[in-house]
Amino acid sequence: MPRGKNDEILNDFDFMEDLWHKCIYDKLRCNPEDHHFLLTEPIFNPPDQREQTAEIMFETFNIPGLHISVQPILSLVAAMSCAGESNSGNLSSLSGLVLDSGETKTSIIPIAEGHVMGNYIEKIEVGGRHVTNYLLENMRESNRNKSKDLNMEVAKTIKEQFCYICSDVDKEI
Repeated sequence: MPRGKNDEILNDFDFMEDLWHKCIYDKLRCNPEDHHFLLTEPIFNPPDQREQTAEIMFETFNIPGLHISVQPILSLVAAMSCAGESNSGNLSSLSGLVLDSGETKTSIIPIAEGHVMGNYIEKIEVGGRHVTNYLLENMRESNRNKSKDLNMEVAKTIKEQFCYICSDVDKEI
């Protein structure tokens, strides 16, 4: 996807409009005029980007409704909903901490009263790929000269099927 200098800001809305068109009509096979849309955006997305997104969705696709939010807020809403907590749709009472671990980095995003506290976001350069590499190194070290079939895909499969994050370290020690 064409991206801007910081790898988060979209700089080609013609491309994005074509992608949305393919997704809506070819993949979802739906009439956008019959559906409300929920879109996500990067945390520090400039207001003009959001405005252009909304303009395309309303004027090109004629959607009846649109909500644009950042992924960490939606993650927190989903987590609270799964935990049985309800804020009755009131984002102003939504507060929590989101840990977002991707392939190459992990971000810790604080949310207070429905807003991302951008000045307090922390990032560490450790992600899923690092865990996979660490697992592969350990597997190769413990399997010296026994099998040549240990590769990144094998380690990734093992990680995805058997690794987890414990919810209570004291119980597992």
